[in-house]
Amino acid sequence: MRQTYHDVMETVKQENIRYLLDTLGGQAQVATELGISRQAVNQWVSNGLPRDIRTRVHLHQLVRDLGLKLPQEFALTDLIYEDKVK
Repeated sequence: MRQTYHDVMETVKQENIRYLLDTLGGQAQVATELGISRQAVNQWVSNGLPRDIRTRVHLHQLVRDLGLKLPQEFALTDLIYEDKVK
């Protein structure tokens, strides 16, 4: 079965979110840092990052706190803000 462009992009998005979460220490660590359940963070892989700007800003701060090299920080930050936030 051939995948549509939309299916491929959804898979890429899910993989990017997994990468972001893994880089931040895993779903449990991110949940602890944000004060939410691991199950809520797990839903991000299927449903995308929450649209709440406060959550995205907190994720960005977690990335900055890692002290990553600038290109990697930019890549992760781009993942956080890639969707239009309402």
